Amino acid sequence: MKTFEFEKQRIKFVFRNPKLNQYGTLVMEYKIPEIKENKNNDGYFYNSEFLPDKNAMSLYDVKINGKDIAGVILPEDILTEIKAIYEQFKKEDLEKRLNSDIKYTMNDTTAYGIYNGISEFDITEIISDIKKQYNSNAFIFADDIAEILNHDEEIKQIAIDTYQAYPENENWNGEYLAWFRAAAKDKEAPGYGIIPNHIIRAKITDIILRKTAEENKAKEEEQSRINNLYTRNHTW
Repeated sequence: MKTFEFEKQRIKFVFRNPKLNQYGTLVMEYKIPEIKENKNNDGYFYNSEFLPDKNAMSLYDVKINGKDIAGVILPEDILTEIKAIYEQFKKEDLEKRLNSDIKYTMNDTTAYGIYNGISEFDITEIISDIKKQYNSNAFIFADDIAEILNHDEEIKQIAIDTYQAYPENENWNGEYLAWFRAAAKDKEAPGYGIIPNHIIRAKITDIILRKTAEENKAKEEEQSRINNLYTRNHTW
């Protein structure tokens, strides 16, 4: 387990276990011996965030010499190492997002079902990667592409075929639990399907290339119109 220790004004700071959280932020466990220590977890608290713009780690509910301390600036040698770890984590996370299968949410009744289907946030990096691959500047947003995918019959069928109900919750009452189990057998309980990455990429590629072709055609027609207008105005 990677650990970083340093002192500031004779106060010792200890951080360990760097990782990337679900929001793409590098976080570590931390403790300040004799000042801020947890009763559990070897004295470490959780989720100190790396602040790249401040070259610092955030701290929570910490007082030193009567002053609230929101963070601590990292020494240069540790900062260099943390930045390298952060960049590596981001690279690995991007690679994972580009190659992961995509969840298709099913039978979700929260917020009138707006979360059903594929989330635009799960395909944003894939869209950017495909646009870069084909040198496309197609003007189409991730939510537009997600909506197209969510109406694709092949994708719908794959979601049904790969359906998995969400895990049961021990706090559910007996009536809801009975309904959930019965509905899950009919693939009608809240759950999700899994769409293979290669199918998602093929569908998105087709959408982007068709959109690119439409925009290129429109540009050509507009340029032709301008050229014809110029020719007419300068004909003797």
